[in-house]
Amino acid sequence: MSERRAYALRLIKKVSECIRQGVFRPLPVRTFPAAEVCQAFRHLAQARHIGKVAVTFEPGEVPAVPLGRRTSIRPDASYLITGGLGGFGLSTAQWLTEAGARHLLLAGRSGASTEEARKTLETLRAKGVNVKIETVDISDPTQVETLIVRVKESMPPLAGVFHAAGVTADDLLIHMNPEQFERVMKPKMRGAWHLHTFTRHIPLDLFVLYSSAVSLLGNEGQANYSAANAFLDALAWRHTLEGLPALSVNWGVIDHIGMAARTPEVLAHLSRAGLRAMPPQQALKTL
Repeated sequence: MSERRAYALRLIKKVSECIRQGVFRPLPVRTFPAAEVCQAFRHLAQARHIGKVAVTFEPGEVPAVPLGRRTSIRPDASYLITGGLGGFGLSTAQWLTEAGARHLLLAGRSGASTEEARKTLETLRAKGVNVKIETVDISDPTQVETLIVRVKESMPPLAGVFHAAGVTADDLLIHMNPEQFERVMKPKMRGAWHLHTFTRHIPLDLFVLYSSAVSLLGNEGQANYSAANAFLDALAWRHTLEGLPALSVNWGVIDHIGMAARTPEVLAHLSRAGLRAMPPQQALKTL
């Protein structure tokens, strides 16, 4: 499409016109209610169907059953947030405080360098929360190991890790250089791996990785970001297979504070695709 744009445009117009005239029609769809999902799979297994087989969900048709146990946030434990001084990291710190946390360690490369960070820290400390700031390059294994040791020595037992660190370096894949991949991979991928390495023998309640819907859906110019987040998803699976707690959250667009929300062009593109921004309070309530 990029090399033969005129031809692609003519083809799209022709196909669209055929759809409007009814020349091209969708394949038939056989639907099964969610309560009959077993029958749907049996129907597929017979390989006699034409078109698509879909499962429908009606309100109240199938009861929702929580998976696993609900993990409480404990006031006598510590919680580490990487990227903790960025917008979503600070929102996570506030949410943890509201949930009962009283000991937070916010790690980032630049410290509390913004007015937003300083105001949030003042608010948390005014509520009696013990908030410590660590200037750390999360992609450096020595610094991460030292960070975990300091938590053990100076804070209550570590019960939860929230890996929210990340940067973007967007470009079309054909133009993307190794440095752009490295810049994005270091905090997301290496940071997650170092946290895995140095906390896997600690009895954590929570190991939460802030991934992105981009790892599932893709996004123009973000092949490096997509790959880095896909690694987080895979690492969470590895954790659970080892019997360790793990959750990788494929966040969409977080309003005002997320990476996409800070780039108007990306926000407009995602909005056209139907991905609208979610308020951070709603996102964290869901978490």
